[in-house]
Amino acid sequence: MRGWKALLVLSILVSVGLFAGFKLTGMISGPAPVTETVHLQPAVWTREEPYMSEEIPSDPFFNASYVGDDVILVVSHWCGYGSFYEENSAFWGGPMLWGFGMQSLNVSVPKGFIVSVEVAYREACPQSSARFAFSGQPAQFYGNLTLSEAVDRYSGPQVLGENKVYVKASAVGQPRAVYMGDLSLFYHFSSPYNYTHHIMIDVTVTYFNGTIYKQLVQPVELVFGPDHNNSFDEAEEIGFGTHRDYVDDSVNGDPVDYFKIYLQEGQKVNISVLEQRDFQLHPPPRGDPYFYLPDTFVYDQDRSTEACMLYGQNTTYQMVLAINQTGWWYVKVITTRALYFLYGLDVSLVSG
Repeated sequence: MRGWKALLVLSILVSVGLFAGFKLTGMISGPAPVTETVHLQPAVWTREEPYMSEEIPSDPFFNASYVGDDVILVVSHWCGYGSFYEENSAFWGGPMLWGFGMQSLNVSVPKGFIVSVEVAYREACPQSSARFAFSGQPAQFYGNLTLSEAVDRYSGPQVLGENKVYVKASAVGQPRAVYMGDLSLFYHFSSPYNYTHHIMIDVTVTYFNGTIYKQLVQPVELVFGPDHNNSFDEAEEIGFGTHRDYVDDSVNGDPVDYFKIYLQEGQKVNISVLEQRDFQLHPPPRGDPYFYLPDTFVYDQDRSTEACMLYGQNTTYQMVLAINQTGWWYVKVITTRALYFLYGLDVSLVSG
C-alpha cells in the first residue's frame, strides 16, 4: 500500500515536471506568460510640416536599435526622402502623409527563440487615422514570420484606443532570427496646420531567452508640427552634426530658418551647406546653373553678422570660424530664388 502511494506521488511529480518543461519550451499550445518586460526610452524624431504639398525634409531613414545580452533589435523607419505631405488632398479630404512607415525590422536571439513581433502606430489626436498602403498585406516582406493580425482605419470599428495601426506577426517554428520589411502607410491628420502631432511608434518583440519569456518594447516618438524657427527668438537649438531642413519662397511658404548652437571661445568651427540628393547629402555641384542653395548667415551672441555664404558669390559653400565668445551663435538660412529644395546644414569642430 505504501509503495503504491509512493508510485502515485512520483507519477504526479513527473507529470507536473514534464508539463512545466513543455510549457517553458513552447511544445504545447501557447507560450508561457511573459515574466519580464524591458521598455526602452523613446527615440525622438522631429519633422517639420510643409505648408504646401511637398516632400518631407529629413533623413530618409531613422534607425532605432538595441543590443542586449539575449536579444538584438534593429528597426529602420522612414519619413523623409520619398515621403510627401499633402495639405489639401482632394481625394482624401484633408492633410495626409504618404510614403511613411517602416523600412525594415530585424530581430535575433543567441539562445532560445522568437515568439512574435508587434508594430503599433498610436496618437492621442482623435481625428487622425492611418491605413496600409498595400491592402491586405501591411508589410511586403516577412522572414520566419506569418501575419496574424492587422488593423487600420478600414479594418472595421476601431477598438484599439489610441492605436491608428496595429500589426502582429507570429514566428514560424522557433527561429532565432526574424525579419519584416516595407510596411508602408498613409497617415491622415485631419487637423489644422498649426497642430503638432505626436505619433508613437511601438515595436514589441516577445521571445524566449532559454530560461524565461520576455518582451522588449522599442518606442519612437515622431513629432510632426508646423514651421516654427523663423526668427532669432524662435531659433531651433542644434548641436554638432548635420541638420536636414528645407526652405521655399512660395506664398505662405517657409523662406527662412534660424538655428542656434552653443559654442566655446577658442573653438574652430566649420559650417557648410549641403544638398540632399538620392538619400545622401552632397556638396553643391558648382557651375550648375539650375542648382540653387540658400544664402547662409552666421551671427555671434550679440546677433551681429560674422560671416555669410551667398549663392553665386562664394567659391565654396563652407566657412571656418574662430569662436571668440562663449555663448549662443546663430545661423540663418534663407532663399529668395528657389521655389523649394532640401538642404543639410553641417556644423563640425575643426581639429588642430
